[in-house]
Amino acid sequence: MNWLGILCVVLLVGGLASTAPSPSASDLKYYATGTISLDKEVYSPEDGAILTVTVVDADRNLDSGAVDGFTGTEAPGVIIQVTRDDVPLAAYDPPVAITMAETGKNTNTFQGRHTLSSEVEDGDVIVVMYLDSEDVSGDPRTITAYASVRAHTGELVLDKAEYRMGESVKVTVTDIDLDLDPQVKDTIAAGTVGAEGVVDVRTSTDRTGMTISLTETAVDSGVFEGSFTLGTFTAGSTIKASKHDTITVRYNDAHDASGRSVDIIVNAQVFASTGAIQLDKDRYSVNAQVTVTITDPDENENVDAVDWIPNTALNIRTTSISWPLNPTNDIDETGVDTGVFEYVFTLNQPVGGAILTARDGDSLVVTYIDPVDAEGRQDVAVTAVAEIGHTTGTVTFDKSSYEFTDVAKITVEDPDMNTNAGLRESFEIAVFSDTDLAGIALTVTETGVNTGVFEGAFTFTTRASESGRLSVTEGDIITAKYVDETPKPEDVAGYQPETYPIPPIVIKATASLGEPRPALPILTSSPELQDAQGNPLVKGAVGVQVLLVTEISNLASTTQSMLYIVQIKDSVGAVVYLSFISGNVPGKGSLTLGIAWTPEEAGSYTVEVFAWKSWSDPTPLAETKSVEITVE
Repeated sequence: MNWLGILCVVLLVGGLASTAPSPSASDLKYYATGTISLDKEVYSPEDGAILTVTVVDADRNLDSGAVDGFTGTEAPGVIIQVTRDDVPLAAYDPPVAITMAETGKNTNTFQGRHTLSSEVEDGDVIVVMYLDSEDVSGDPRTITAYASVRAHTGELVLDKAEYRMGESVKVTVTDIDLDLDPQVKDTIAAGTVGAEGVVDVRTSTDRTGMTISLTETAVDSGVFEGSFTLGTFTAGSTIKASKHDTITVRYNDAHDASGRSVDIIVNAQVFASTGAIQLDKDRYSVNAQVTVTITDPDENENVDAVDWIPNTALNIRTTSISWPLNPTNDIDETGVDTGVFEYVFTLNQPVGGAILTARDGDSLVVTYIDPVDAEGRQDVAVTAVAEIGHTTGTVTFDKSSYEFTDVAKITVEDPDMNTNAGLRESFEIAVFSDTDLAGIALTVTETGVNTGVFEGAFTFTTRASESGRLSVTEGDIITAKYVDETPKPEDVAGYQPETYPIPPIVIKATASLGEPRPALPILTSSPELQDAQGNPLVKGAVGVQVLLVTEISNLASTTQSMLYIVQIKDSVGAVVYLSFISGNVPGKGSLTLGIAWTPEEAGSYTVEVFAWKSWSDPTPLAETKSVEITVE
């Protein structure tokens, strides 16, 4: 701080002696002109707005070892006056004194605070005067600071446009008019719904609503935050809401930029989704396990925990029962924040204390009652349907005849034995020979989850049968026996319709040990040229598609896998076309195979047909056949 002092002394000039005694240091007097400032240039017209005045003047620092102060409407003093159209307001006529206190010992800086009168309005002028009793010249002086009163339009913001039930809604109001005290975090207090200067909340369910309080995010920020929670009742900071509700948040800005009282409204939605239901299979056997999956994101109300839906929301019935059954327990979410719920039950087992009867030919109907769908409709039924029926299984050997060193593979196909769509399942069948009629129990295991196809393998021995090894003699008939407990009714000899339970049937398959096999089990005819409609052709035409058709017969009694190849060469022996089909030819069965070809040039061509085991094992299964054709 610069001090300008005036020192008045009488000096001897030109060697003349003074007629007055020399002054001591204590007789010298320094003066300083004070300064005044306000903490803001603009103040709020809201009730309770506080201004802070700062005066810097060394003259008022009377005791360097203490905190000084001053007050009054006479010098030295600080007074405030608020005018409207150059006329003082009643509350400030006469001007009001502000008590000033030094900010600390020997600082020369003094501050005072003043709460503006409720008479103050938008557009008023604030005049604060420091009555300095001695300026730098030692004369009294009035130093003035000015500020205005001006309102601003507030802003209301929500942190999201959509919320889940149970979620917290964050409300932010930005309005510097409410930053009344720059030294503390101000608040927007809860009050009466609909009143000026408050924030209130309504939902479609609670139209009366409630108010919430907001706190300034930081001192002198003018930004206020608060929150409320969407719940099943209104109390405290929770408001009652329902899925698909509209949330209406209103902030009444008592003084916007034009000085009017205005409502600022922001809407949001309570999330609602349409549930979906799915069964793990389209068809079930009468004793199968069923997995029901319900996907309904709006039932995921707590993203930090495993939610549940009430057991009464799931109805299960079959054609054989006239009333729906509910699970005993509520249905849990598959994990935290998934919105997916699963329930597992078994047909012909208890569900909710009663047997869920299921018979061949029934329909399974599972219904989820969605409390509120995405359109806001209540108690919407969403249904999944599946068939319940018996399937007669099949048993097959992979060969009709085995060598003693072979590994025999048996396949059982029976969807009824796939009782759990989420597991690879197993069961036992009987395998015996003419040598050992007691045979062995062979475990067949599902080839994969939910396939309904089961496989098992065993080998041969001349000794006593043991696990996985069957005692045989050359020429034996080998039999695999599977007891199907749930056959189709029409496959049961003498079955009377509507008679329950349906009796089991025995399914057998046989093979032999040592039966000779043909060297070339596949018989092929020479390829025949046909048009696209299957009519025989004598010649082909350039650019016109033809068919090369061959009759395939399997001379063996077992199904033969085969690679069927058609090769076309031109007149100089160059291959111009190659195509193939891989597949199985049933034992003692025949197939008609056709390959399409579009000639690109006229000429003579040789068509050759091959039957191999596979590309990796090009062992011939038939004699090569060929035919000459002409294209014009």
